Amino acid sequence: MRRFYAVSAAIDTQSEQIISCANRMLEKEANFDEIGEEIVICIVEMTRILNRMYEKCRPKVFYDRIRAYLKGWLNDPQLPDGLTYDLGPNETRKTMKLAGGSAAQNPTVQLLDILLGVKHGEDTDDLMISGCAGCQRMNYLKAMRTYMPREHEEYLNNLEEKFSKIIEKFKKCDSYNSCVMALTNFRSELNNMLTMYIVRQSETSRGTGVLVSAMEESSIEGGK
Repeated sequence: MRRFYAVSAAIDTQSEQIISCANRMLEKEANFDEIGEEIVICIVEMTRILNRMYEKCRPKVFYDRIRAYLKGWLNDPQLPDGLTYDLGPNETRKTMKLAGGSAAQNPTVQLLDILLGVKHGEDTDDLMISGCAGCQRMNYLKAMRTYMPREHEEYLNNLEEKFSKIIEKFKKCDSYNSCVMALTNFRSELNNMLTMYIVRQSETSRGTGVLVSAMEESSIEGGK
């Protein structure tokens, strides 16, 4: 369990340099090629750190012991109204629908998307977020920003607006394609990890369940 959180924290150590790159890109005489090369180095290091997850975090252990604490209840059919919190005798009860832990809640990853002008398919999809203050519709990534500290959310929103005006300059630089390739590789490794730690483990659990159910039915029939 410690490895899972340690890797997540270690990836964020690259955020300081990436933020520095972002701020320098907003300068009038910014050297986009040079800054882009620095971003590539950061993403490559993030990928190296990510792959250290395999060293001491076994997929089955993650799925059986850790994942349960990362699951939320947003759009959970078993909890259609969310969870109601009793905050004490002097506090009102509050019902909330909250998503579970997600890499999309990591400001470093969303920052890279902003710097490179990356648009995801789900950006156009609305997600209903229901909380104490009411309900609102927003796309998935914007919704995940609401789970970040307020300063991080505000920084990303402000930066996104500023970068919409200069991203075309960056796209003309040679280092831009290198950044995109590095980020594509990082996300590919992340997807591979998702498949190994969640998808395959889920399939194994379902397969075991079917086998046990079949054995039980066979035993019952034999008893007749």
